[in-house]
This record gives sequence, C-alpha cells and structure tokens, in this order.
Amino acid sequence: MKKHLLHFTDNLLHSYSTLLFMKSRIVGALLLLCTLFNINIAILGVIAWLTTFAFARFIGIKKEDVVHTVYTYNSLLVGFAIGYLFRITPLSIFLTIGASILTVLLSYTLFTLFNYYLRLPVLNIPFTIVSSIIYLAAVKYSALFVDASYSKDVLNIASLPPVLHGFFSSFGVLLFSPYDIIGIVVIVAILLYSRIIFLLSVVSYFVGISIFALLKGSYSQAISDISSFNFILIGIALGGIFLIPSKRSYILALTGVIISVFILDAVSVFWSTFGIPIFTLPFNLVVLLFVYVLRNVGYPKVNNFIKESPEESLANYLNFSRRFDYFTPQPFLPFSGKW
Repeated sequence: MKKHLLHFTDNLLHSYSTLLFMKSRIVGALLLLCTLFNINIAILGVIAWLTTFAFARFIGIKKEDVVHTVYTYNSLLVGFAIGYLFRITPLSIFLTIGASILTVLLSYTLFTLFNYYLRLPVLNIPFTIVSSIIYLAAVKYSALFVDASYSKDVLNIASLPPVLHGFFSSFGVLLFSPYDIIGIVVIVAILLYSRIIFLLSVVSYFVGISIFALLKGSYSQAISDISSFNFILIGIALGGIFLIPSKRSYILALTGVIISVFILDAVSVFWSTFGIPIFTLPFNLVVLLFVYVLRNVGYPKVNNFIKESPEESLANYLNFSRRFDYFTPQPFLPFSGKW
C-alpha cells in the first residue's frame, strides 16, 4: 500500500513539474503549493488528473506508456482552465471529469499520429483544443457560475515597477495564477532546477516583449498582455529541450520567439471574436514547425534523447559526439515503428 501511495504521489508531482518541461518532485511540490492560493484551480486540477489517471487505467493504457506523461499534464491544465473561470459546483466538477476524459482520448490519438507520421511531440495541443471547446460550450451553460473571487491582490507587490510586475505575472500565468508572488516562486523553482532554462525563460520573455512593444508602439501595453507567457515556453522548448543547448540553438529559440509575436497578434484577433483566450496556440505552432523542419533538414543538434534537464541532455550529447559522430552513415533495421 505504501509503495502504491509513493508511486501515486510521484506521478502527481512529476505531472506538475512537466508543466515547465521538468521532472522533479521538489519543483512539482512547489507548483502544487502555488495552485492552493486559488482553491478552485487546485481542486479541479487534481480532479482532472485523477480522472485521467483512472480512465486511462480503465481502458488499458499502461503507466509505462510514453503517452502517460502527455495526457496527465494536459489534463492538469484543462482542470486549471476550468477552475480559473468557474466556481466549484457539481456541474463544474462534472464538466472537469468530462473534459479530462476527452483530453485522454485526444492526447492518445494525437500522440499516435504525431509520433508515427511526423516524429513530433504533442506538447499541450490537447489542452488548447479541449479548453477552447469547454470555453465555447460553457456560454450555453447557464448553471455554471463564473468565479468572481479569483483576483488576489495580496499576492501582488504594489511597489514593483510595471516591467517586473509583467515579468513575474507571466510566469504565474503558467499556473493560471497571474500574480507576482506566484511568479517569483515559479522562477525560483526554475533557477534551482536548471540555469539553462532560467536563462532562456528570462531572455525569451524580454526579447518577445521588446518586439511586441516595438510593433504596438507601447511598452506598457506589451507587458500587460497576458499571452506573453508563450514567449517563455517557446524559448525553453527550443533552446533547452528539443534542441541541444548551444549558441546556435539559442539564436533559433529567439527567432522562434520573434516569429511568435506575429502569430500571437493574428490569433488573438481571430480568437477574440469567440471571446476565448488563445491559450498556448502560438507556442505549439512555432515549436512544432521548428522541430519538424530542423529534424528533416538534418540539423545536427536536434535532441533525440531528451533527458530530465537541458544540462543532462547537453552532457549526453557531448559524451556521445566524442565517442561516435552524427555524420558517418549508420545501419538501421529495415522497418518503421516498434516491433
């Protein structure tokens, strides 16, 4: 019993840390504690995770399956999205359970298609799709009550300059908690886990915001845009996760951030018509395009063996490249997929 409980807890904490491309119990615990400041987010997030965990076992998805990570953290985000907007009621819980089951089905389907045909990660596309569906459908559900109590000014630091407030709150948005204190805790967790991720997240945010401000003609308007967290995710994903950390990879990551500014504006114009946020659509689109093209053109520093941190991926790459090389033709078995 104790063994199962430890495994269950590890799984939950790793699902939380995966939200920031990490695999750490400590980071996961910190992020879980951050969500407790909004009880709606905390409870519905856990309900979503429990639902996906139970449903996946019910239909026969094994815990060792690679897709396990994909649907657990996507479902967490779906639970956060519902908890951010709606109060906890029997209907919102029912909505969370239904959305979580949909997330499992969508995650497994997209994982199979993307992995087999495109050799691409799913990222959090299931979260973006399911959350958009829920937000659109909820317009017709008059029994759902919008949560008017999620604004917690006590978690903001009044004396902060606007640029720092925008910076910290952007990290907080990653947990659907756009507050200074939450953002600071997230940043500290990132710094403790990986200096590469910390550097990429900071530089990517300010590069994206600067381009955003240049185009909009207003720096204050740029830093107040809640969607700027996409810059952080793009920088981390391209510079430290799916590409081996290097100067060239960092340049590609910042290029992706700059491109995402145009996508963010274009998508927000279209999405605002339906009154829903753009979620992580720019992040998913930019990262998938870069990874697909770079892998197919033979970019030598595509990370084919993603480790628990960028530092470990870099060490593994250097160790492998010094023992072997990526340029000498290698033999491969004459079949595709897992046999």
